[in-house]
Amino acid sequence: MAKFIQSHDGNYSKGRGSHKVTKGYFHRTAVKGDTAIGEGNYFHNHCVQASFYKVIDLAGVVVQTVSPADTEWAVNQFDENQISLSYEFTGLNGTPLTAKQIAAAIADIKADPATKGIASHRMSIAEVANHTTSGW
Repeated sequence: MAKFIQSHDGNYSKGRGSHKVTKGYFHRTAVKGDTAIGEGNYFHNHCVQASFYKVIDLAGVVVQTVSPADTEWAVNQFDENQISLSYEFTGLNGTPLTAKQIAAAIADIKADPATKGIASHRMSIAEVANHTTSGW
């Protein structure tokens, strides 16, 4: 089970309106050597007007920072945030995920009632821009 560290109130919106979560996103933190606890604490203590649902570090530790009932600000389009949940992975852009990160993500997505129903789908850039598909 993921540890919960609440994100600062200025980093997300309360509620999702009537929107249903149909998409999930994966991002990299691009911070060398950071941990999930460190990321959670940073977003708890700082208003950066951005957030994520969960973060997974190189050791496979999972931290949740926003309730799935609320809207994290992880992508540029607000309406896209309202229908998606975002996972951050610590580590530099362009580097592979660790086996522990991959295993933790799979286990968490399958166990979390908010994410286990999101369909698996490899989206193209065109689909993302046009909001034409659902899935990871």
